[in-house]
Amino acid sequence: MDWHLRSLRLAQRRPAVLRLLARRHGPPDPCLAQELMGGLRFPQPVGIAAGLDKNAAVHPALAAHHAPGFIEVGTVTRRAQPGNPRPRIRRRGPHHLINAMGFPNEGVEAMVANLRRLGPAPVPLGVNIGKNKDSDPEQVAAEYAGIVGVLAEAGVLPDYVAVNVSSPNTPGLRDLQRDGTLAELLAAVAAAMESAAQPRSRRRLLVKLAPDLDDDVFDSLVAVVLRAVIGGLILTNTTAVPGGGGLSGPDLYPLSSRLVRRAAAVLPADRVIVATGGVDTVDRAYEMLRHADLIGAYTGLVLKGPGLLRHLSDGVAARMRADGVGSLPQLRAPNRPAAGTADGTPTPTPTPETGRSAG
Repeated sequence: MDWHLRSLRLAQRRPAVLRLLARRHGPPDPCLAQELMGGLRFPQPVGIAAGLDKNAAVHPALAAHHAPGFIEVGTVTRRAQPGNPRPRIRRRGPHHLINAMGFPNEGVEAMVANLRRLGPAPVPLGVNIGKNKDSDPEQVAAEYAGIVGVLAEAGVLPDYVAVNVSSPNTPGLRDLQRDGTLAELLAAVAAAMESAAQPRSRRRLLVKLAPDLDDDVFDSLVAVVLRAVIGGLILTNTTAVPGGGGLSGPDLYPLSSRLVRRAAAVLPADRVIVATGGVDTVDRAYEMLRHADLIGAYTGLVLKGPGLLRHLSDGVAARMRADGVGSLPQLRAPNRPAAGTADGTPTPTPTPETGRSAG
């Protein structure tokens, strides 16, 4: 992974190289374009999930090399930290990774410097934020909000913010996946975004959850998202494995797709679901996009190479046209409530068999 980032940095120093890289990809099929989160335009739905560009140091090269629909950088913390001891990432078979990274990053000030130096991305750019390993539990909400405050004060607040409360590799992080705790955290981050006067800021706030939640806990957290009137969910992070670390790859797909369907049954169409976890084939991507708005790739991108994102998006477009589907909202429509139908009041519970609302 380090050599890949080094090569991207080298390419980034030569604008002509970036132009040549970008020229390999023609424009995506127009049927894939959509506006989400109150006006952000996504040229296609398959993007780069957090974890690859932790410090927002190579997003122009990532855009040119991979032709993503969006890029999510981070996870970034308020203070720099080295992460967990090495080795902290390993393969399990040909298609899976187990990572125990622990949010290694240079801190939000370093990210600010990179965002200022490199300028805006050509596609929507999100920043995934997390807590430091040694954070005071009583100050976590303020710490997350402080990251947003630093970005806003520097004038580099991203297109959207993703609150990470679900990595298995940071002590105490998953404890934030409690409805009262999460509600307090989201309120603090939303207030920081609103104080920066970002238009439609609450709709530019997402939260990333774990795949290992039982149904009652997951439903309570979805209800928190509805009451907070934020943008939506990223589903899911890696699944915890014995001995430490989180598993990603195709074995994660059944877990993440189940929660995507469960959330889609109650989240209205104007909230966003970003599906991550084992989506590395056209069939899986098409099935996810029947319920979710976007797909984030990480492990498949690492193991299958830079052509994966375009392979998935082109394959989805071909399937849509073969099925007579003219747009991604039309593909999702049978599986999502109409926009504006959820107002934070209790919502129907999705049935596991169909993913639709009961009653």
